[in-house]
Formats: sequence, structure tokens, C-alpha cells
Amino acid sequence: MKLTKDNKTLFQSLSELFVNKLGHEVTKKAYGRNTVLIADRDNEGEISIINLYLHKHNILTLRANENTMTLDTCGWFTKTTMARLNSVLKKVGLRLQTKDGDWAVIDNAGQAAQFRNRATIDLTRPHGSAIYIQAD
Repeated sequence: MKLTKDNKTLFQSLSELFVNKLGHEVTKKAYGRNTVLIADRDNEGEISIINLYLHKHNILTLRANENTMTLDTCGWFTKTTMARLNSVLKKVGLRLQTKDGDWAVIDNAGQAAQFRNRATIDLTRPHGSAIYIQAD
């Protein structure tokens, strides 16, 4: 499955963080306080998966080949967790916010879907109530 232009830009912008000032590729990059991005590479050496960790908990996985993003609070429904997830979600026109005391994923059109841990968002589909393609 190919990345859409906007999602390819998201993946490329995050992938560019894995090149240091000297032009060397790295697999781990600080992305805020207590937060790191870790890249996994395919057989050709290209970044295929980017994981976002907060306090050593994997809260977001972006898979380029599948064009999906998996979200997981790891049980920490905090403002910090939401802020770190939103820092990536906003790049694809989504955001997390609390709605009636529960977390919801909202697109730029204002359509909301209930947040579920380990839910996977298909980045090729229109957002809104059908944004989840898989959930535990």
C-alpha cells in the first residue's frame, strides 16, 4: 500500500529526524522531555516503522508500508501522553481531546471517534467515525 502525499510527508518529516548534524543515520532521537522516537529499518536500510516512546512506553507506532498508525496510552491517560500523541496526530489532520470525560480522536471536520487503546488508524481512509481499522 502506498503512502498518500500528506502521509508520506509525515513519514518523511519524522524520518528526517533520524539523520544527525553530521549526516549519519541514527535509530533513536529525542522528541521532547522523556520522549524518544525509535526507527526500525527494512532490509534495504529504509525506515519502515517509527515508534514514539514516552517514559519507555510505546504510545505510537507508524508503519510506512501499511500506511497505519497505532495509538496506545499504556494506561496513562494524562495530559502529557495526549500532548505527545497530538504532536504527531496533528500532522495528519487529527487530534485527541477529552469529550464528555472520555478521550476522542477528532478530525479537522470535527467528526469524532471514541479513543481505544491499541487501535490502528488507516491513514488512507477518510477520517471521522470509521477511522479505526483494528482494535484489541
